[in-house]
Amino acid sequence: MLHVTGRTLAEGYENALVALHRGGIPFRTQYDKPGDPPSLDATLNLVVEDPVADPMIHMAFPGGVADLREYVGELQGLKDAWTRNINDPADTRWEYTYHGRLEHYGRWKERAGEGASRASRFAGRVDLDQIAAVIGKLARQPYTRQAQMITWMPELDLSCFDRLDSTAFADRTLAFHDPTVQEMYHEEAAVILEKVRDMNAQMARQDGAGG
Repeated sequence: MLHVTGRTLAEGYENALVALHRGGIPFRTQYDKPGDPPSLDATLNLVVEDPVADPMIHMAFPGGVADLREYVGELQGLKDAWTRNINDPADTRWEYTYHGRLEHYGRWKERAGEGASRASRFAGRVDLDQIAAVIGKLARQPYTRQAQMITWMPELDLSCFDRLDSTAFADRTLAFHDPTVQEMYHEEAAVILEKVRDMNAQMARQDGAGG
């Protein structure tokens, strides 16, 4: 395991990439297209000493400010409609969004009716708002270790890449992706989520790809 520290988020981000470059293990992934070099993989523990201090954003982060704003909107649920009907093999929209998995865990979209229509209906075993549940849990017990949220849904995610052929991967015009952040847990949190001081994310992939 690699251990990295940084005073700010930006410093920690840069130090993590340097550590990954020096100590990561080359390997192939299901995201590769022909001719891609191997990715770098590592289990990395990153400690940010003052996460609310500036700079919070690294000057060399992928994309630009507009991309960052768009991603914030995605996390707020603005792109939940971009997810596919799981029973429609021709539907090439996203498999999931983080917001959808966190605010409506256990729910998915299915095609309603026959034909070419993309009309959808919601289905699933549960419809759990994990965000509200975690906030409520922390409000009652700020010291709890049960304030956890997950995105992984095995009944959908274990096979979400099985239907893709090599042409789809080589083209990369299809927006298929599986949950990268699979679990989040919070410790020593204040009553409101914005004041959580110690936030840990268990990453399915830590290859510095910005995914």
